[in-house]
This record gives sequence, structure tokens and C-alpha cells, in this order.
Amino acid sequence: MSLIDTVGRQSAVSVDRSVCRGVLAHADDIVLLAPTASAMRQMLRLCEEFAEKFSVMFNPSKSKCIVCESSSKKKLGTFSREAAFTLGGSVIEVVDKWAQLGHTICSDIDDTADINRSHSKLVTQINSVLCTFSSLDAIVKVKLLKSYCLSLYGCELWNLSHTDIEKICKSWRFGLRRAWSLPSGCRSAILQLLSDSIPLYDLMCQRSVMFIKRCLCSESVVVQYVANYGILHGHMKSFTGRNLVTCSEHFNILVYNVVNASFNGKSVKSLFVRQILPGFYSRTFSILELLLIRRGLLYAPDFILGDINALLAIVCRD
Repeated sequence: MSLIDTVGRQSAVSVDRSVCRGVLAHADDIVLLAPTASAMRQMLRLCEEFAEKFSVMFNPSKSKCIVCESSSKKKLGTFSREAAFTLGGSVIEVVDKWAQLGHTICSDIDDTADINRSHSKLVTQINSVLCTFSSLDAIVKVKLLKSYCLSLYGCELWNLSHTDIEKICKSWRFGLRRAWSLPSGCRSAILQLLSDSIPLYDLMCQRSVMFIKRCLCSESVVVQYVANYGILHGHMKSFTGRNLVTCSEHFNILVYNVVNASFNGKSVKSLFVRQILPGFYSRTFSILELLLIRRGLLYAPDFILGDINALLAIVCRD
């Protein structure tokens, strides 16, 4: 049975909407979700009653409040500035953004802050690997880069149409060029073939799709319901729906095939390989030979370093 068939059956799963599911817990981290300020104050009162009854202490100074408003509501007033919440008699600070489980959440539901966080981390990791292992062969350095620098924690939650994602992709390509010691204008397809990898954006799309598929098949009825609603009943206007459409357009395949059970990492790599022009393969082999000559691993007495670098510049860019 395909994932689409499974999703179709799961879409019939009903969730009792009279039951509040606004409390998310992970270890000692608790998140309260409420549609209105009055509902949030009621939930905080329940927390106070629980704390008093079971001798539990909540720390208001470590608690933060984020008020997420639509653009239309922000134009009408300053609700986020006026909202006041207390816990145990202490005021909870209202902030515009806060890191929850390593992911930066913003009041405007924008991913810029979290993408910048991930970008800074990636650049630091790339520099660390390349500086620490500068004497190693390029193939080894690329393997280290792929092993230690591609966690991209939280990228499954990003809006894949966000323009700042290109900064991360650009820094990753720059890191690969440094590992191979290739000129700055080296074509991306050549870098991917040399490194036996797919473009970073393709990897992000793959992770986003796999995350959505896990949500659709989750053991949690609530997660199933939310995922199904966002995709099947929300006209692809939800976060999950928009990302699925973006992935479908990027890979040039139907949304049905994107969420199909057979779509995986091998599918993404196959799609990328089919898009590469045949000429790039011969150029990549030529570049690899020149790199081996430059490293002294391939004997070619008629070549000098200046000639090799000049040839690399030509073959990489044309």
C-alpha cells in the first residue's frame, strides 16, 4: 500500500476538538499554546494550582512568552507589547524570538534568525575542519565536511522558499571548493560530482519531505491529524503544504510522487544525476587528473604548477 493510500485512510481519523492539546512537553521543557491572552492566563493558573498541589516550582525568570500575530493584526495594534502574563506572582517576559530545543522561534513566524544561526554554525564548522585537517587529502577533507558539518538542525522546519537559504548553500559550495583547492568560479555540478554528493538545497528538500512523511504516518493521532489537515484539507497553504509544493516544483515531479513511500534519498540523488549534462562527467575526470598531478600522485613531468592551475581555472568555469 502506498503512502498516499495510507494518508487517505488516516485523513478519516477524528480528533476530539473539545480536548485542549496546547501543552507540549520534552524532558523538563514545557510549552503552552493558547489562541488568546485570556486562554493563556487560564493555563498559567492551572500551572500555579498544579505547582501548589504537588510542591513543584516553576521559574518565571527562565520562562518567556512569544505572541505570534498575523501581519493584519500587527497593523491594527500593539497586542504583543501590551500582553502581560504572570506565573507565581512574577511577570513573564514577552520576547520577539526565543530558542526552543535549539530552534529559534520568532513572533512573526519568520525563519531568518534560525537560518542565520545555522549559517554561522556551518561556517564555523567548515573552517574548523579545513584548518585542523589542512594537510590531509581533499577526498578525506570532503568526507569530514559531510560527516561533521551537515547536521543543519531544524532545517526541516524552514520555509524552503526563504531567500536566506541560499547563503547556507553558497557557504557550503565555498567550503567544498576550499577542500579541493579549486578556483572560486568552479561550477556547482563539478563540485557535487567530485564530492559524490547532491546540492545542499536538494538535501534540505529531501529532509523536509521525509519529515512530512513521518508526520503523516506518525503513531500520534494528533500529529497525523495536523499533518493531514495541512496537506489534504488546507489547500497546501500550511507550512507542510507549501514546502511540499516547493519540493515538487524543485524536483519537477508531482506532489503525489513526492510523498509516495518509494521517494527517498536515493530518489533525490537519481533526480540530480539525471539533470547533469554528459559533458560535466568528462570535465570532472579531467579535473581529478589535474588535482592528482598537482598533489604529485600522478606522474606528469611536462606539467608545472602554474600550468595546472591555469588549466583548472579553464576547465572548472567553461
